[in-house]
Amino acid sequence: MDYIIESVEHRGSLIEVVPDESPQNPREDYHVGTFVSCVRNHAYGDEPYSDPTKYIDREARDQRAAARDGGVFLPVYAYRHGDTIMSVRYGDYMRWPDHQWDCGTVGYVYVTPEEIRTFYGVKRVTKALREQIADVVAHEIDTYSAWCNGNVYGWRLADGDDACYGFYSVEDAIEDATSALDAEYSANRAILPVS
Repeated sequence: MDYIIESVEHRGSLIEVVPDESPQNPREDYHVGTFVSCVRNHAYGDEPYSDPTKYIDREARDQRAAARDGGVFLPVYAYRHGDTIMSVRYGDYMRWPDHQWDCGTVGYVYVTPEEIRTFYGVKRVTKALREQIADVVAHEIDTYSAWCNGNVYGWRLADGDDACYGFYSVEDAIEDATSALDAEYSANRAILPVS
């Protein structure tokens, strides 16, 4: 029997939320920020740890300089106690339990000014745009953290008619399933003959 996380009835169908058994690494698709890991024995991010002086000294200095000159440079914090929860938000770091012992910086994520100009098609990178990109990068790290911990879900109809996978929250899976059923219901109503 499959592990069902949650069941919801909607429009006469039973929606089952289940774990995604083979989710794709979200870092393999397009992403805005480059995540550099500085942790031995763990292959986090886009550029895993190899030589700490390479990343922490010369490259980090260059990337920090690029961030000051119109890019984005954020440390990636992690709470490692069983699972590894990652975030670029310092407030998350302070809320994690045992942040004196089980937390720390595992790397950094950056976006150069050239990447911003190319991606957004702008000549000048504004402070508002950098803040928007920092939010996008934060979401990318949150999504990667969910994937690393197996928090990826799918939904299926109990009768076996339909299914969809690749959601990073149970709520998103349910919302997609109910939207799909609503769309099917509306489409079926549109073709019914008027009596």
